[in-house]
Amino acid sequence: MKSNYAYVQYIKPIGKEEDTIDGRIVIRNYESEEGQIDLVSKNQFEMEKRNFPDRIKGDVITKDNLLNMVKYCFDSLKTDIANLPETTKDIRIRLEAFAGVFNDGNEVKKYTNDFKRDYNAETKIIEEIAEKYMILQNTVRAQQRSQKKSAVR
Repeated sequence: MKSNYAYVQYIKPIGKEEDTIDGRIVIRNYESEEGQIDLVSKNQFEMEKRNFPDRIKGDVITKDNLLNMVKYCFDSLKTDIANLPETTKDIRIRLEAFAGVFNDGNEVKKYTNDFKRDYNAETKIIEEIAEKYMILQNTVRAQQRSQKKSAVR
């Protein structure tokens, strides 16, 4: 069964104001860099796929695979964080808190083992982990944009 999340990899950059494949102008809240991998809502992914099919790849994530894809995206994001010239205290705090979730898988197991008999409860916990991840991801992306603007000046 599909979740409400998707992963997207930007194979070409997409700016804040871009022409879509059908010639319309779309104004986005953010820019996306080539190679960037993000966890996004299913609706956002479908909109991006419709507007920029030649610039992204990815898919809607199944509920059974959501935790694995959050881990995949998190591993990619850690590389992006390591490449930042400077990280904020907010990023460091969120990164440390979130990294504990995947500490050899023990934290996730601890969260989910009690709920093995209740699929809906386990799914809800994994969705909460995904939401927390997206907050970290968005904080990092904002820092990347800020440092990119500072470098241009």
